[in-house]
Amino acid sequence: MKIEDLANEVFYEIFEYLDYFQSYEIFSNLNKRFQDLFINSTCPIKINLGSISKSTFESYFQNIILPHQHRIRSLHLSNSFIIDFFLLSVSLIRKLTHLQTFIIKGILSSYLENLFNDLSVLPNLSSLVIICKYHVPKRNHLYEQIFQLSALKYCKFSIQEYHHSEYLPIQTNQFSPITHLLIGDIFNVNEFFALLSCVPQLHRLSIHKLSTSMYTQVNICSRIPNQLTHVSLDLENVYFNDFEPLIKHVFYQVQVLHISIPPDRTYRTA
Repeated sequence: MKIEDLANEVFYEIFEYLDYFQSYEIFSNLNKRFQDLFINSTCPIKINLGSISKSTFESYFQNIILPHQHRIRSLHLSNSFIIDFFLLSVSLIRKLTHLQTFIIKGILSSYLENLFNDLSVLPNLSSLVIICKYHVPKRNHLYEQIFQLSALKYCKFSIQEYHHSEYLPIQTNQFSPITHLLIGDIFNVNEFFALLSCVPQLHRLSIHKLSTSMYTQVNICSRIPNQLTHVSLDLENVYFNDFEPLIKHVFYQVQVLHISIPPDRTYRTA
């Protein structure tokens, strides 16, 4: 059997598993049948715009993205000029109303406010990955914006440049549906408790570094997610006396706990 003999449904399944740009490059120039498959298809589109030239992107944007905005389910941006293009274009992301997964790597903090304004109107956004360049000011406001995304289940947020800062309280009047949270950031222990109070359905949690201070009194929050089963923490300078309340009040139901500990012998003798 030749490839041309396969039913259209088979090719639609292939297109669904491949990145749309890859599928388009491979199949669209073969013959008119495949061109029509792309034009008339209603299959969801996954787009990964990484290593692509500016001229190729401009053609791809006009011929693929604009005509098929309603079909885009996944969008991955990592190229700096494409990130600038998407975030400086008025309402472009807002028009991707069926978007479920959004990944952006290398975004400047100056774009974050407008980005979250756009993401907040997407009713189906369930998976979000944001890798920021450099320092991010007003971190508490950033996390509040994440927690306001009403359909979000998976979130990975990371800052490439870390700064110790004073404790920034997270407002806890917003409850997020997030179940899987990965944070590449430094958190104060009290920020950690405030964070947990915002995610009552959390199942899995990973935090790059958890820190404390001899001048900080740990305030245990009463609203702790009772479905938390997997936790991974780097305890940068959290000694056992500060970590013990987390074990008693947060991690008692955890099934898998990965921790990197400071040089405190108390951990080994507890």
